Amino acid sequence: EVEYTFVGELTRIARVPLPVTDHLVTGWTELVGAARRRHRTRRPLTEILRDDPHTAVLAPRLFEMPELPPQVDFYDAPDSQDHWPGALCALAGDGVLDRSYLVERCVARLMRGGRSVDQRFF
Repeated sequence: EVEYTFVGELTRIARVPLPVTDHLVTGWTELVGAARRRHRTRRPLTEILRDDPHTAVLAPRLFEMPELPPQVDFYDAPDSQDHWPGALCALAGDGVLDRSYLVERCVARLMRGGRSVDQRFF
């Protein structure tokens, strides 16, 4: 979370693109999780992701990481827009994320294989 905040601010000041690394994406998911807990009303995940200026760049990287960050992997209702899979689908439906790219990355991730517990997100 701290690394993402620091790097995000540094790149904003320097006016350079955000370096998309696994560690940075993990920090971003931690920050998103913290933002959800900060409000007593539990702000919807879709709303938080839609408001984040880096979602379009960082969310697709989730499909390329060897392992998902724990904050993303946990959900009990995959269709709910308040969980990562449902929220990403909603953002793709709204045009915030490129649906065809996400589908392509999802298929590539499934083809790569792995433990079934790691694949359930996709």
